[in-house]
Amino acid sequence: MTEETQALVDRLTQDAELWESYMADGGYVGHGVAKRLGVLGRDAAAALTVLARDLATAKDERWFPIQSDYRLKKPHPLRVPWSVAEKAYSVYSARYGTSQALERLAERGGFSLGEMDNLHPAWRDECDEIVRLRADLAAARQERDASQ
Repeated sequence: MTEETQALVDRLTQDAELWESYMADGGYVGHGVAKRLGVLGRDAAAALTVLARDLATAKDERWFPIQSDYRLKKPHPLRVPWSVAEKAYSVYSARYGTSQALERLAERGGFSLGEMDNLHPAWRDECDEIVRLRADLAAARQERDASQ
């Protein structure tokens, strides 16, 4: 990935409103998102093609959208790792069947916050970077202590 494309990916994934627009378009870099990223002009089509390709491979993990709720004052993630969504989907499919695949749910905007809380109550902790870093630190300390 080029530095320029990485900068666009970073801007897209770090700007919550921009990311929401991107996800609302089904993960497609449309005109509105492109305009806000500042990639319009003669080379826009090429830049968007590269950006779309690189977004798909920017992370090792696939991402699943979480529907935003304008009534909530507290910020929340707009996406979760696909592996977390699969855990929620296993409960969803057991309750409601498999008429909608996880991919189709993602295309339609993902689960709401309430659905995620109901289907997979531990999802917030799994997605919380601080919790993950503390677990990694504890594992590293345990490994260090075992080797001494």
